Amino acid sequence: MLPFVNLSADADNDYFSDGLTEEITTDLSRIHSLRVTARTSSMQHKASTKAPREIGAALGVRYLLTGSVRRAGPALRIAAQLIEATGDHQLWGDKFAGTIDEVFDLQECRRGSSPSLLTARSQSRVMSPRCVVSGCGQK
Repeated sequence: MLPFVNLSADADNDYFSDGLTEEITTDLSRIHSLRVTARTSSMQHKASTKAPREIGAALGVRYLLTGSVRRAGPALRIAAQLIEATGDHQLWGDKFAGTIDEVFDLQECRRGSSPSLLTARSQSRVMSPRCVVSGCGQK
């Protein structure tokens, strides 16, 4: 899990993207079949321009979850991508568009019905993500 990048015009929104990174890292760590790098290790790669292959090697992982956050007032857009680090291939991507209030509602709903914003399962040794970003309980 790499830190989500703040693409907002206001640099003060870094706290929001860092908080989102922490929330998703915590939720992903609850999935016992995933090995999630510690937040402190991942944060060392915040704003890194290194290739996914280099970051993956440094963290000792095959897959990287990365994304961005754009916020303008209450409007919010979050994009996430799952990347195979060794081949630098994007395996999955999705986005959430709404308001800041909807994100916090989604977090609460997610805690009650699903262990994370993004769940993944192993299928033929390839990660097959299932996104629940677009709505609580939707798959």
